[in-house]
This record gives sequence, C-alpha cells and structure tokens, in this order.
Amino acid sequence: MKLHARTEHLDHRDPIGVGKTAMAVTMVMMIGVVVLAVEFLILTRVVTIRGVSSSWAFQLLGAGVSFVAAVQYSFIIPMSYDLSRHAGGGAATSGFFIGSNGLGLFAGICASRLAWRMMSPSQIHTAIVLPVVANAGLGVALASLLASGAPTQLQLLGLRVAMGLFEGVGQLIHFLVRKMTPGHEQVRAAVMEYSAYALGMGIGPLLSSMLGAGPKAPFQPSAAAPVSAAVALLCVCLAAVLVLTVPSSPKEGREELALAEDAQDALNPSNRAAIVFLCLMTVLLCLGVAASVEVTTALLLEVDGGWQYNTIGTGIGAVLAATAVAGAGLMAVQERELVDEAVATWIMLIVAAVGALLLFGSHGMPAALAADFLMYPTLVCVASVGEGTAMQASSSTSVFSQPNIIVMCAFADAAARAFFTPLGRYVFDEGGRAGYACMLLMIVAVIAVADVLVRLLRGMASPNMDGYDKLQLKLGGRQENGPDFIKVLDVPLIEKVEIRDSECGRGLFATRPIRQGELIYRAKFHFLPDLPGKVLLRYGSQEHELSVFEHAPLHGANLRELDEVDSFTNHSCEPNIFYESTRFLNESSGEYGVYALKDISPGSELTADYELFDLETPKDLTPCRCGSPTCRGAVHGSQFWPLEVLLERLAELEPIPRAHLLQQHPSVQFLDFGRSSKVVAAAPDTCGWAIAAACDFEPGAVIFEGPSCIVDCQKICHVVVNLPLQLAPQCWLLFAKEDLLRASAPVSGGMDNGDCGHRGERRFFGFELAANGHQADAEIRMISPGEGPGAPEIFQVCSKARIRAGQAFTCTAPCLRYP
Repeated sequence: MKLHARTEHLDHRDPIGVGKTAMAVTMVMMIGVVVLAVEFLILTRVVTIRGVSSSWAFQLLGAGVSFVAAVQYSFIIPMSYDLSRHAGGGAATSGFFIGSNGLGLFAGICASRLAWRMMSPSQIHTAIVLPVVANAGLGVALASLLASGAPTQLQLLGLRVAMGLFEGVGQLIHFLVRKMTPGHEQVRAAVMEYSAYALGMGIGPLLSSMLGAGPKAPFQPSAAAPVSAAVALLCVCLAAVLVLTVPSSPKEGREELALAEDAQDALNPSNRAAIVFLCLMTVLLCLGVAASVEVTTALLLEVDGGWQYNTIGTGIGAVLAATAVAGAGLMAVQERELVDEAVATWIMLIVAAVGALLLFGSHGMPAALAADFLMYPTLVCVASVGEGTAMQASSSTSVFSQPNIIVMCAFADAAARAFFTPLGRYVFDEGGRAGYACMLLMIVAVIAVADVLVRLLRGMASPNMDGYDKLQLKLGGRQENGPDFIKVLDVPLIEKVEIRDSECGRGLFATRPIRQGELIYRAKFHFLPDLPGKVLLRYGSQEHELSVFEHAPLHGANLRELDEVDSFTNHSCEPNIFYESTRFLNESSGEYGVYALKDISPGSELTADYELFDLETPKDLTPCRCGSPTCRGAVHGSQFWPLEVLLERLAELEPIPRAHLLQQHPSVQFLDFGRSSKVVAAAPDTCGWAIAAACDFEPGAVIFEGPSCIVDCQKICHVVVNLPLQLAPQCWLLFAKEDLLRASAPVSGGMDNGDCGHRGERRFFGFELAANGHQADAEIRMISPGEGPGAPEIFQVCSKARIRAGQAFTCTAPCLRYP
C-alpha cells in the first residue's frame, strides 16, 4: 500500500484554549516535582523507605533522568508526519526527523565517555547537570519555533540533533548510577531505567494528545508548543534535583569493590567478549524493533485508519506507558525469584512474536494497537535484561568495563533510532502490513537465538567443569558427578564441630569447649555459575544436599559463592563466632578462618551475624528467629543500616561489603591501623576508653607505633578506626571508634582548640584524646615528619606513667612535636 493513496482530508481538532494549556502544563510540573522530590528525599536520607537500599535510590535517580529524556524525545512523535508534510517532507522524511535525534546521540555519547575519563570530580558534577539545563533551553527554543507556525525541515532537524547531543552527554549520570550499583543488581537497574524511559515515551504522546488541535481544524505546528514548554520546565526541575543530590566527587568509590569482584570473575576473555557482543546485539535489535513499532504504528493508524494525531497520541502513549507496568512485573519476578530469568525472557519473546503475527491481514486498527501493546513492552524489557547481563560480565581491567559497556549500549540505542525508524516506515510503505510483520518476526527470531547463545556461554563460565559438561548442564543434561548434582564436595571431618538438626533447620554445634579467640576451623568456599542446580556435600559418613539458589548467595559477576560446612551456620543477632578476612586462592575458590567470639560450651550452636558479610540477606530471614535477648527482629543486610549503626560496626564488616557501604557514605572515612600484641580490649565495665595494656609498661615505653593521616573536616564527618585490639594469639577482634575532633590535631600544629584547622585539614592518630587533655596515661608523639603536604607521618603512643597489664588507659596529644 502506498502513502499517495491516502486521502489528504483528515478530520482535525481546533486549537485548544489557553486555560487547557495552562492546566496541562501545571499537571506536568506537579507530577515531575512530586516524583523528583521523592527521589531527592531518599538520596539525602531525609526520609527512608524500609527495604530500599541507597543503590535503589541512585537507580531511581537514573530512572528519573531517563524518564525526562524520553518525554522530551517522544512528545512530537504523533504529529511527526503532519509536521514533516507541513515542511515539505513525506513518510520516510518524518521517520528521519524522529530518528535524527540518534545522530546527535552518537556524538554526545563519545563526549560523555571522554569527560568521565578526563574530567576532575568537581567538573564531572557540573557536566552531569549542564546537559539537562541545555535540553531545557532547547525545549524552549523548539516551543518558540513551533509557536511561530512556520518551522522549516532544517530547523526541526537541527534542534532534534542538538537534543540528542545533550542527551548523549547526559549519559554521565548513568555512569555514576551503574558505578554505585552492585553486580547482582545490574539487571534490576537496567530494567528500572528502561521501564522509566518507556514510561516517558508514553507520557510524551499522551501530553501531545491533550495539547493538540480541536475537531475539524487543520493541523498547525503551534499546537505542539505548549507541551514543549512544559517539558522544558520539567528539565529545569530535574537539573535542580541533580545539583542537590549528585555527590561532589562522583568518580570516587567502588575501586576496592571492583577489584574484589574482578578477582572472583570466572569469565575467560573470549567468553566475555562473546557475551557482551551478543548482549549488545540483543539491545540493538530489541530497541530497533521498539523504535520502529512506535513510529510505524503511528503512521499505520493515520494512513490506514484515518486517525487524528490526538487520538494517535492517546493510543500510542498508553501502549508505551504500559512498558512501565511490564518492567515492574519483571522486577517483581526477579526480586521474588518466582520464575527463572531465562524462562521470563522466553515468555516475553513469545508474546512479542504473537504481536507480530497480529499484523498479518486486515484486522483493523484495534489489532494494530494490540500488536503494539504486545511487542513494545516485552522487547524493551528483553533489551534491559540484555544490558544488565552485559554489565554483569563487565571487568574494570578490560575493554569491557562498565563505562564502556554503557557507551556501547547507548550507541546501540542511537543506531536503533537513526536506522530502524526510517526503515520501519519504508518497509511498511513498500510492503504493507505483511512485509512489515515478516521483518519483525525475523528480528524476534534473531533475538531468541542470541539469547540462547548468551545463556550457553554464561553456563560455560563455571569453574571446575570441562566444556562438554558445562554445555550438557546448560542444555538440561547431567554431569558425571551424579544424576542430580552439578558438583560434589568431599569435606574432611572437623574435630570441634558437628552437623545436626536445630530449631532453624540444620546447624553447626560445638563438640568440645572452645575458648574465646580460638581458631575453630578453616573453611573453603567455591564459585558457581548463577544457574539452578544441586551440590552434594560429603562430610565424613554424612551426605547433605545443597541448593545453589538457597545456599549460595550471589557474589560478583554472574557468580554464586557456596561454602562447605559453613553453609549450615545459622544467623544470630548475638553471634558466638566471626570470620577472618577472606583470602582468594584462585579464580574459583578461597578460604577463611572461623574463630570464637566468646567462650563456647559443648553442645552450643555456632552462629554468625549474616549482616556482617551480606549486603542484602534472603527475604525468608524476616522476621528473625534467633531468640537472643538482643534480637533485632529482622535481618535485612548491612546496606540497610542507619548511619549510627554503620559507624559502630563498620570495622567488623568483611572487606567487600565495607567497600560498598563506604561508597554509599562518602562522608565516612575508614582507617586501619593494623594489629598490635601490646593492646587488648578493656573489660566491658571499664569507664572511659575501651582499650587496655596487654603487658606492663614503664614510663616512656612505646605502646603503639603507626602512621597518621590527614582528614579533611570539610568533606569527612566521621572517621571510623580499626584499632589494633588483640583478642587472642591467633586473631584480633576489630572495634570501631568515631571521634574526629578529639582524636586529631590541626595540621598547622599547636594546641587542639576544637576547630578544623587550616583549610579544614587535621592530622588523625586513631587514639582518643582525653577530655581537656588532663590526667592521660599516655601521649602521642610525632617521630618522623613527612615531606610535602598530606604526606603520612609516623607517630608513637608512649606511656607517661607506669601502666599495668589489663589497665585501661587514655592518651592525649597536646601539641605536635618532633624529638
């Protein structure tokens, strides 16, 4: 069917009144302000939402940016054909007019990646905000141009390209959001971002329909001016939120966490490259079909159905907004683990294929909208899963780093806009519905093949499996380990513990008295792919079946960590064991020590505090059933701790969750002064500072020696110190103490008067200063001045009087003096 066969007389509506325009603009402003205000309150922690982590809050901020960008991109789609004809173009030209945004997006993406690499943190902060402000200005310019009633094709194209350019530069905020997101949350972050983008793609046409022309009135470009102005005001609101919420040093953080995740990454380079390539192809094709569907359906409704562009805006907008519902459903399925991700993806692809089949034949306009409703939301969700999977396969030490993958996905989005929008309208113009439907079905089939290959390659990433067994396992076969198990672990008997039933399933129990600080056993852990399966644990004469999803929490990119005997350790809010810092033996396994936190009698169950090594614990731990007097009632994970709890327990955390939480709290600094055999924990009832001497010290004796550091009081509000407290000969229990002003002295020297010194910098020692500096048992002396500003300097804690073993003591630093 050719476009020239279409009648040129369409029923249009008269221009709406000023009152309706003002009402619509007010509605847009109210919605935007409410949504963005909630995000601001979450990010600044003025309000808290139970169960919502700070990574969730940053993901919401990124989703808000995507929403605003999508509204600005899509509000002009329903009237694109009329605008193009008004400026002397046709169907293909109108497709290029919409897709020209992608051309600017290419250049903007390149600029954003370069800025992220080369700019300073303060410049990055500014560069995140400026593109939103620039797009607000372009929205006002477009509104003025449309209000003039005589826009040219060149002017419209120029503004669309410029908007795409600044949208691409705005990818900086997504670099930050993904940097703040743990590896196992990357798919969720992508689904949230794409769903918000699709919601914005739907809101734009809906606003166009509200602000459109009245009945039987010829189309006028000025009809689009009010909504363009409204979206510009929404951009201004978003810019204000970004100014207030984006960290002042957004490039800092997550380095330690990234290195730890890389150490656990079992993907070899060839698998990684293949997975990322296939995921990018999935993103490109899915977004290409989605872009084609949205603009081609609008053309189909206008050409075949004779719909007015106001009605088109309502129909298309509702379909696109439905993607947000589909995305929310997908996130719910993922969070509740109701359906495997592979199953959910294939269900969505089948639904998309059914939508394409509806386009064959003459089924009327409702069928076209139904096809759009089935295809657009599902393919956008599949694209988000593809991007999240690519992010999980990222490695900070390779070309497939998170920023580079974001750039690649943005390139795919830009290419989809620039290529598929005119292609879809051209195929429809030349081949009609049947030709267009065939093209869509072929693309869906290619997407399905790519998804199968990605999942096969992810299954092959598991260590301790040869290639044949990995492939067989992923295709539903069994390994030689047995008919039901993907792995068999033979664990030697541990003399001090046994596995038996407890009130919370099976647990570990002491078989003999264990002293505080005693090494109970050394345990190993193993990395498994993020795939369903069972593991057989042989412990002496006992055999125990472990579920990968139940006993192996997510840990790193596409990996789960399975412990051996320690898999049966239950949680307690008042634990009696703790773990030595994890050591990685190789890319597939590691080990750690299990120590007694207190004296343990025979028959007592060994319990640990899950929140010390899990950022987010399984949902079946709420409510907590540990039964201890100090039970917290629920075990959510350390990422949900309020700041006061974090300051008290930061030093107890394992390194990976600690690095993540420090990233979420840039005003907190963690210092580790090492370990010492001369300092122990004071008795709980001791007044004052909770450290004591491990042996006798004569006056002038050195109790502790270590490096000091510079703390910037203008940026750091809390310093948490891992003090060198000895628990037992084999290990040390880590304590935290935050007291910035009293435990530091001005860099410029002199008495500590309680202010922050020159430029807010203070020298921190890590030992509390006694009140008013009087009656202290020890004092801090500087013994090795550093060279240059900020250089570390060595200090000593020396006794001022005789100190007996077990005696708690305080120390002071009346001045910085060099012997």
